[in-house]
Parts: sequence; structure tokens; C-alpha cells
Amino acid sequence: MATNQRNISRASLFVVLLLGGFVLLMLPARYTQFLTEGFHRALGPLLSVGRPPQVSKIHLAPSDKEVVSQETYNKLYTAYRNTYAQLLEIQQQLSTLQRIRAGLPTPGPPLVLARVSNAIVTAEERALLVVPVSGTEELEQGQYVIGSEAVIGTLSDVYKSSVRVRLATDAKHRMQVSIGRTGRSGYIQAYMHGQGDGTARIVGLSQKEYDVRAGDAVYAAADRERLGTEVIIGDVTEVRHDLDNPLLWDIRVMPVCQAERLSEVGIVVMHPKQEIK
Repeated sequence: MATNQRNISRASLFVVLLLGGFVLLMLPARYTQFLTEGFHRALGPLLSVGRPPQVSKIHLAPSDKEVVSQETYNKLYTAYRNTYAQLLEIQQQLSTLQRIRAGLPTPGPPLVLARVSNAIVTAEERALLVVPVSGTEELEQGQYVIGSEAVIGTLSDVYKSSVRVRLATDAKHRMQVSIGRTGRSGYIQAYMHGQGDGTARIVGLSQKEYDVRAGDAVYAAADRERLGTEVIIGDVTEVRHDLDNPLLWDIRVMPVCQAERLSEVGIVVMHPKQEIK
């Protein structure tokens, strides 16, 4: 009999607690909030034993400042990435110009960077087609072109977006040069003609007046309008008597730079055109 009474008491207790919980569940939150807070205060320390600490969430108050739309943000971010790419391109151009200028006399001539788009090597012509990165407004025929720290030729044609460089070894190319030698003061002035075979030739120098030897350096002559100081072109490889005039030298010159293999060149612009206001 005692066992049945104990079982009935437990069942009754369960029913009472179930009904009480249902009543609490149905009551509005404003009536049960104090019970929840009391439960957390009383049993919170006990329930937190053995649990990792939790970081409370931070709720930011809405800002009064204006926020840009997603479309505007996308446009700004795209413009930023394009500007960053342009910055990298400018840095690469400056690095290339510095490399070209590294072996030139100081202060070196002002240069306009250009990229080689095509090399023309035929029996009739030796030339490069190049595209200046800053346009062709400042360029004109006759300006010197430098590659790998040496003069390789001059501009022969200027187009809207590109220019043609006639190499110093082209059969139609003629330029004033200075012949120098280490330990000798001054230069021997002369004219050099391209031969169309990768070499150039200097003629017209008297054997009696001028001492020219194999190994002498040949420079592009300084020109106030075109080139501020002498810049190397090549070396004298052979000196012999001119067959047409035995009293003169026949001098062969080999360029120090193989221009056909270049990917970038620098165009000397001594006097940039000023914008007329």
C-alpha cells in the first residue's frame, strides 16, 4: 500500500510541474522575465563550470552617416584596381628607363621609353618599328635612339602611334661620329655609313693626319639639338687602305648592341615641345 501511494505522489508531482511549465510558457514575457534572470543569477556560475568562455556579441548602433550603395562601392573598387595596375606599369617603365640610362654619361639625355613591335632585317633595310608609351607628339625625324646603353640609330619616320628607327647599320643611314681611344685627349670627327650587313664604315680620314686603330671606340657625336654628350655606338674592328683612294683610311665598325634583339629602347628628346597657352 505504501508503494502505491508513493507512485501516485510522483505522478501527481509530474502532472503539476507539467501544468506549471505550460502555464509559464503561455504567460507573456514581461511576467516571466524576472524568473529567467533569477535562474541565471542563481545557477549561472554552476552551469558555466567546464565550459569555455563565450564572447558576448557586440551590437553596433546604426550610424547616422550616409553609406554608399553596393553599385557605387563596386565602381570605386574597380577604379582602385585599375589605378593600381597603372601604377605598376609606370613603375616598370621607370625601371626600364633607369636600366637604359644606367650606362650613359651623367647627367644623361632625357629619354622617352618605347617598346619594339617589329624588327626589319633585309638586304635593303635594317630598322625597328617601335611604339612610344607616351605617344609621338614629342618625336621627330633625326632623334637618336638608345638601346642597351648604346646608340643604335635614329628616327626615320614618325607615325600617329608608332615610329620607325633606321639602324646605324642600314645602308641608307649616315651619321656624324667621334672616334676615341683611352688615354688620348679629344676625338677624331668623321661620318659613318651603314653597310646593310650589320656593320658600318668610316671613310674620308687621311692616313697621314689621323691615327685610327682596331679597338678604338666609335661614339655618336655630341649635338646640342640631338644629343648632349657622346654615347657609344661600337668599336673599330678593321683599319685598311681605301681601295679607291690609298691615302685615306677604310674603317669598319661593329655595333656593341644587337638592336634586332631589343624589346625596349629609349628615344632622346633634348628639347620637349612646350604647350602654347
